[in-house]
Amino acid sequence: MAQLNINILSNEFVRPLSPTKDPFKKYHLSVLDLDQSMPNFFFPVIFYYDHDQTTSTTQLELSSRLRESLSQTLTMFYPFAGRLNRADNSIDCNDTGLRYLEAKVDSKITEVIKRNDAQMVDPLIPNLTGNGEEEDEIFAIQVNYFSCGGIAIGTYVPHKMADGLSFFSFMTTWAAISLQHAYNNTLKQGRSEDEKLSGADSNLFPVYDVDFGMGKPVWTSIGSLNIKNCAVLLDSKCGDGIEAWVTMNQQDMARFQLAFDYQSKLTCMNKTS
Repeated sequence: MAQLNINILSNEFVRPLSPTKDPFKKYHLSVLDLDQSMPNFFFPVIFYYDHDQTTSTTQLELSSRLRESLSQTLTMFYPFAGRLNRADNSIDCNDTGLRYLEAKVDSKITEVIKRNDAQMVDPLIPNLTGNGEEEDEIFAIQVNYFSCGGIAIGTYVPHKMADGLSFFSFMTTWAAISLQHAYNNTLKQGRSEDEKLSGADSNLFPVYDVDFGMGKPVWTSIGSLNIKNCAVLLDSKCGDGIEAWVTMNQQDMARFQLAFDYQSKLTCMNKTS
């Protein structure tokens, strides 16, 4: 499996459900955000979900639910639907909308997870690094539908626009609203009220609790980072550790891997002694 075959189904903007009020139309970036010495780093995070065989929800229904819940979420996170104003280094919260793409992937989601290849999954992430108006957009989302029924939600947000805490706060809020919609639909269809909503735990970045109503992620990864000598730390799926995504040149990576393997062996020896 060399490369993902992806077909973009739609490319549009999702706007906040309620218009942003005049006192909040301008969001000024902090001095740290405007520091030109900072690298132009962005979060290429992807959430992977298996096909939920217990539900009769169609792709069209799921698509509609994700859009509606996203629109509600943007009412609270309105700067993400705005545009960067380079003249005064601020965000114009004009409700222009967050770029939202849907794509069809001619592969099984398990094939992608097994490869564990950051560059291979890059097509699952929306890209706003081109020239023109796209560079002034704050946030972009791409929902990818796999041939097996699995789904991957790819996200793009520059670090200067939002830090990790803001990003995951947005994602968990969007997921919670979508999950509530799914729960309400379940009750309308006459299914058991004993089904409980799942919520995020107290972890800082609870990536494996981002449940949109199709179960928790089976995997969370990042795409290839656009800067070197960088590490991104995410909660591990088991819940009692972290996953480290590290970028560096090939020679340093070899040394890093050797040191990591040596430390792992020492840890195992200490446990057995």
